[in-house]
Amino acid sequence: MFVAGTTFVGHDWSTGSMSNQLLFEPRRARVWAAKALALVLAAATVSVVVLTAYWLGLYAVVRGRDQAVPDGTLLACLQHGWRGAGIAAAAALGGYALTMLSRSTVFSLGLLFGVSVAGGLLLATIGPRDPGPVDPTINAQAVIADGTTYYVEPPDKCYRDNSLFDTDPDCSAQGARSLGEGLAYYGVLLGVVGAASVGSFRRRDVP
Repeated sequence: MFVAGTTFVGHDWSTGSMSNQLLFEPRRARVWAAKALALVLAAATVSVVVLTAYWLGLYAVVRGRDQAVPDGTLLACLQHGWRGAGIAAAAALGGYALTMLSRSTVFSLGLLFGVSVAGGLLLATIGPRDPGPVDPTINAQAVIADGTTYYVEPPDKCYRDNSLFDTDPDCSAQGARSLGEGLAYYGVLLGVVGAASVGSFRRRDVP
């Protein structure tokens, strides 16, 4: 969906059609918002339909094989998919906002690749002991799964005294990230990029 958001508006910049659109609607903030709304609604609708169909299909297969399904399991799975659809819609909006800021599909896709590959390597090598607050994948999992746990490197004292693994919370090697924390992480990212994107689009010349 990030790629869809990027190419959705990248085409307008690469072909020069953005200036033609502004001839019909000169209020740039309104143009930015209209495009963003259309993209988010399309991404959310497609994602909800696909993920709902996926979980309902699995449910039908399980029931078709006369397997028991615990109460609440189907609803929990559907909610899992709907939260995933929210992440997908947010990714589409992020790709759109970034491309409206950079005016380059190549730049946005390059940044996505860099964050996915180089960012992961950087976090693994010189990142903080607790990666939860900064790792995009952990925060995405926290949103989709309504909270998640992840590995945290124990401090050196835990290895010097192995008994601390049973008594000291710092040695548990497990961190937790809540749904709210994941939403806040992506909300801040989208807010910063979105504000910069709108500000740039309103002030910079459009070729």
